[in-house]
Order: sequence, then structure tokens, then C-alpha cells
Amino acid sequence: MDLFSRSVEEGGVVLEATPDGVLCSQGGGHPEPGGPREGPGCERTGPNPTSPSMPLNKKPRRMNPECTGATTSEAPLPAESAGIRGLQGPTTLLAQCVEPGQTGPGRKYSVLVAAVHPCHLKEIKVRSGVWAGSSVPLATIVVTDQSGVEVKVVLWRRAAFWALTVFPGDILLITGLEVNHDKWRGETLLRSSYSSKLLNRGPLTNSTSPPAPQCVSREVWSSLCAFVGERRPRLA
Repeated sequence: MDLFSRSVEEGGVVLEATPDGVLCSQGGGHPEPGGPREGPGCERTGPNPTSPSMPLNKKPRRMNPECTGATTSEAPLPAESAGIRGLQGPTTLLAQCVEPGQTGPGRKYSVLVAAVHPCHLKEIKVRSGVWAGSSVPLATIVVTDQSGVEVKVVLWRRAAFWALTVFPGDILLITGLEVNHDKWRGETLLRSSYSSKLLNRGPLTNSTSPPAPQCVSREVWSSLCAFVGERRPRLA
């Protein structure tokens, strides 16, 4: 299909159609340390004119790079693009990510999960700290895996717009996640970083497991597919 030889970028949000699924990443820019945290230091606000030009109050159908208004590249991609190579590495079960003591500077995780409850985008306004007064797009995806727990993954800034590609039941590989404890809600969650990427493999549509992506362990992939089919059949 011609779709699998295209990539699209808009507002720093990069979508690349690959044989393994839709790869979401972040374009170049100047990283800003730290991330927003909902609580007394943040408040909801209106649209941010500096954010990518995607609506915050409506979730579209599954995104197809050929249907966007951004510029596309028709140059054929190699069998394994640089973006896919950047996803390679071991994954960690959600239950292990949120165990006490898993936070720490520079500590990042990759997870292979099924989406349970994607949410709409919103924006918050930071009211304190270095970035006081700035508006930041946020999206939260509730995910699960074969460890049996559900965890919130908070996507912020450019990564927040990846949520527009995610639907319940989609199998996701998300990299570069940091563990964060939300003291206002008393819960531990995962948060995207500037190095994060998301590979959306799509939903499981058959009783048998589809082939594992090149960048994922076959054993881990089969275990997740079996868990979703047996324990969370509504997601399959």
C-alpha cells in the first residue's frame, strides 16, 4: 500500500505509517525541563495558539496521513526506519513500573500495553514555577497489560496530540516514559518525555495473535495478546 511509504508532520507532531503500525514521535525543538502536573499549580484554559492546529474538543476517526492537510513525503521508507530502530529495547510490565521506588532522575521505561480509555485533549495553564502562565496541552490514556493493572499514561505538550490516533483496544508500544507520583490524587502514573515515541499497532481483530512488530519480543507480544483475548475480550 502507498500509505506505508508516507510520513506526515504538523506543528512538531510526526506521524509515520510503517508496516508495524502508526509511529508517533516529536519533531525537533528546544526541550523544556519538567512536565506539567495537574493540581493547585495548574488550571484548565482555552486553545493554545502555539499548539498544533488540531481540535481539542473532538476525536476524529482513525488518522490516515493521506487525509491530513500537512505536507507528506512520498520517498520510500527502508524496511526498518530510523524511528522503528529507536523503539528497540526491553519493555517493562506496568505493575513493575508503578512499584514503590521506581522513580528517579533519568529513569525511563518502555511499555507494551492495550488502550482501555483514551481521553479527549485538554489544556492546562501552569500557575506556579518556572513555566507559570504557559498553556500546555495534555491527554491521558488508561492502559493495561498482562500484569493485570491499569495505569494512566499522561501525554503532554506535542505528545498529547498522539491521543487522537488511539482508540480502545489498540495495542501500543510507548517508550521514554517516566514514573510520576501525583500527590494531589495519591496515584502513580506514567508520563511522556521529550524522547518518548508511540507505535500504534491497532486493535486485535482475530482470535489468533497477529505477527509481533519487529521491535517487540515475540514472547511479550504473545503474552499480551493472550491476556487481552482471555481477560479483556471487550478490547479485542
